[in-house]
Amino acid sequence: ARIAEEARIAEEARIAEEACIAEEARVVEEALIAEEASRKAAQELAEQIARDEADAQAAEVDEKMARLDIAFAAAEEDALRRADELFNLGSSVDQIRALYSEGILLQLRLVPRMSDVHSQVPAVPEPVVNWEEARAVAEQLEEERFPSQAQAAVVDEAGNLAARLTAFYFEHNALMLETVGDVSRKFVGKEIELNDALRRKYQCDLTSMAEQQAAAVAEQADADSVAARRMVWEQEEEFADAHSDAASVASVDMEPMSDVVWKAMGLLEGMGFTDRAVNLELLKKHNNVVEATINELVC
Repeated sequence: ARIAEEARIAEEARIAEEACIAEEARVVEEALIAEEASRKAAQELAEQIARDEADAQAAEVDEKMARLDIAFAAAEEDALRRADELFNLGSSVDQIRALYSEGILLQLRLVPRMSDVHSQVPAVPEPVVNWEEARAVAEQLEEERFPSQAQAAVVDEAGNLAARLTAFYFEHNALMLETVGDVSRKFVGKEIELNDALRRKYQCDLTSMAEQQAAAVAEQADADSVAARRMVWEQEEEFADAHSDAASVASVDMEPMSDVVWKAMGLLEGMGFTDRAVNLELLKKHNNVVEATINELVC
């Protein structure tokens, strides 16, 4: 029993000692944290003070520079006024130069500026014509000139052929584009032979391609014209007044118009027949045959 009591007392003493050590460690840690926080606060305060001092110094320097600029401008204005007064009183430029800087003289235009010197328009020399050379060129025979008119015509023809051949190959065989120059020079003046060769290989030649392109352009123009007229008519009908001419058109038994009817209406209006109701009735009567409709309108 005595040994157990001693062991219990020793255990309690150990626990109490550990608790004391832990408390001491906590107190030390708190002291370190407080010291670190105080150090950081002091450092931040010192940095803020340094920034404030730097800002104050910069503001003071800016203020001094602004005052200096104002004072310099006032002094320069005063110097200009005094130098101008001296010049008006009869002082020479050399006398004023002895008192004031070259900049003052330049501002008063007492000495020429570089810009004034360079702004002067230089004299343009008269063109010199070599009359003997000009006469020799005029008297030169046509066949001796280079390039002659015939040579210039060949060059123009080759360029035109190359342009059309480029468009042709671009559509039918892009791999041949790099040969356009050689082919054009070879077949200049021989377009019939070139067209024969192109027809055998591509079932198309430069002439037929140009016709196809012209037909496509004309067809597109007609389609654009029909679309434009349709849009105009639809807008007019949408905003037409109840008592306008659209009422008479609306009174007719109208059906949705096809592209053929729209195109026929455009042709009739383009020829001056602007009564839409009559045009629609006659087109319906003659199955959209424009010639028959025009014959009846004329009669």
